[in-house]
Amino acid sequence: MRTPHFSRSSMQTGIGGPLRSNSFHSFSLFHFAALIIFSILAPLSSNAQTVVDAGFETGAPNIGPGEPNTPGAWLGDGSAYVGSTFGISPFEGNQMLQFVHSPEYHVLNLNFYEQVIDLSQFSAAIATGNEVISLSAMFNRVAGDAQTDSIVLMNVVPLSGVPSAYTELDYTPNNENDIHTDSDPATWERLAVDNYRLLPNTTAVRIYLVSGTGGTNGDGHFADDVQVQLGTIPEPTSSLLLTSACGCMLARRRRPAN
Repeated sequence: MRTPHFSRSSMQTGIGGPLRSNSFHSFSLFHFAALIIFSILAPLSSNAQTVVDAGFETGAPNIGPGEPNTPGAWLGDGSAYVGSTFGISPFEGNQMLQFVHSPEYHVLNLNFYEQVIDLSQFSAAIATGNEVISLSAMFNRVAGDAQTDSIVLMNVVPLSGVPSAYTELDYTPNNENDIHTDSDPATWERLAVDNYRLLPNTTAVRIYLVSGTGGTNGDGHFADDVQVQLGTIPEPTSSLLLTSACGCMLARRRRPAN
């Protein structure tokens, strides 16, 4: 978040002449209120969660039907771990995920790649209802033609229970996001699901990277650098503090000069 900047001249001269004697106090109060606002709007804590093989650097993709129900491994549809391909270089490291083809059992012609992330160590914090999770990844695609898919999607599905016996929970709003990717192989684009609030009984999440087939030769989308972050949102008391701080700041700034 950008920090407010005040030049030396703005502190010395106000509109229409020098600052009045109480301007320094207004200025200080403004900074104090801004500090409170920044501290409230930012997550109170955050933890980067380990995504196994987040850059698709190890081994070969796990391909098969169904969905992963055990943490720590990718599972998905037709895909490959590749180096530079079709003029696209990995965003980081030496390899990236290539979405190759959609299997016949996907009637919507989509290609999924998924992983379960265990959050059980944070169960106490998640039970408060104030925990949020953010998912991001980088995407790229070839220029292609009219048949080349140009949409990628990511979503987060909350799970409850223990590994190998997870139960999907009802989705709350904003658990997914998508973008129309450009046709420039030289540019990587970031897609994110930010601050998705976890249900109190969440013990894990399943993350999805989704693309269309991208063409018969597998010349469609690529993904790299998957990241997951767990954070805490402000409690209601913090919102009241924010309102009070803003009110005090405005009252002080509107106070007539003597």
